[in-house]
Amino acid sequence: MRRNSGDSSVAIITLTSDSITPLTLMNVIMIVDSGFFVIQQSNKAQLTLSNIEFIGAGTVKQEGLALLFIEYSSFRSSNNISTISPFVQAIRGQLEINSCSFGTSLQTKLGQPAIQTSSQCSNIKFKQTIFSNLHSIIANGEQKASGAVIEMGEKTEVEFTDCTFIHCIDSSSDIQHSTGA
Repeated sequence: MRRNSGDSSVAIITLTSDSITPLTLMNVIMIVDSGFFVIQQSNKAQLTLSNIEFIGAGTVKQEGLALLFIEYSSFRSSNNISTISPFVQAIRGQLEINSCSFGTSLQTKLGQPAIQTSSQCSNIKFKQTIFSNLHSIIANGEQKASGAVIEMGEKTEVEFTDCTFIHCIDSSSDIQHSTGA
């Protein structure tokens, strides 16, 4: 599935707020130059993305209260293009990422962290996920972590289990240090 760069306000798949039936999307390659791969807006229906290859500078966005579950998937930019938005962004609701990879053996330049969540998220879990060769080039005063930035709220629960961060650094300063999570 490919979305043209001129369609940056739409997604390849959108689970709308009216959706009540769970949806599973499996074994797909998605290529997006900018904008959105997938938008999950449902408050009731879980969206599962399984064995998906996300290529490009697109975002999987969680806006609903229901669970967005991503498993056995990979996220990488194409042609060494810097991203301007996170690969995964959760505004509210629940997010679980299991056995995924972010980045490749080559350097991935990020304009935002690979994953970013807001304080309105309630349950965030990362299991057996690998973050590799992510180099943030975030120029403004925001958090400069290249792996994951989690904004904690009163009801936010976060769990990292068996995750690996390899060469995740802040490339925007002279001092390069680990900026995993």
